[in-house]
Amino acid sequence: MKKIFIFIFTFFLMVPTYSKGYSIGDSVKNFTLTSLDGKKKISLNNFKNKKIYLNFTTTWCPLCIKEKKNLNEDYNKFLKDNRDIVLITVFGPYRGDTIEKARNYMKEHNYSFPSYYDKGRKLATEFNVSKIPITFLIENGKVKNIYLRKYPF
Repeated sequence: MKKIFIFIFTFFLMVPTYSKGYSIGDSVKNFTLTSLDGKKKISLNNFKNKKIYLNFTTTWCPLCIKEKKNLNEDYNKFLKDNRDIVLITVFGPYRGDTIEKARNYMKEHNYSFPSYYDKGRKLATEFNVSKIPITFLIENGKVKNIYLRKYPF
């Protein structure tokens, strides 16, 4: 009996915690991210009264690669100087993507939009990101829309 209890107890310790993620209308908890170059930290709370496009991406996903080309063009055309819209592009440790790999990818393609790294995949877990690319539109601290494998602009 004692062995069964120890097995069951150990099993539950090993089960990862699950986050249901966010749905449209849900309030988003504050989060902090560090830029790929390590020089800038941002928090959701820094962007009150703004539309925030929180984009989860990778260096290897074909849809993500296509999306980033469009994103860079649109960022330079109308998002870069827009005071009402904030773009937060998040790379993370998905299938071998490291911060160095993401940094080199951005530099190699001359992408200028702001990019951050989700160390430990904490934010992706909180948002329950299982498919990419995915973008969450956040307004006034709430999820307004979710764009799964769709370009939001």
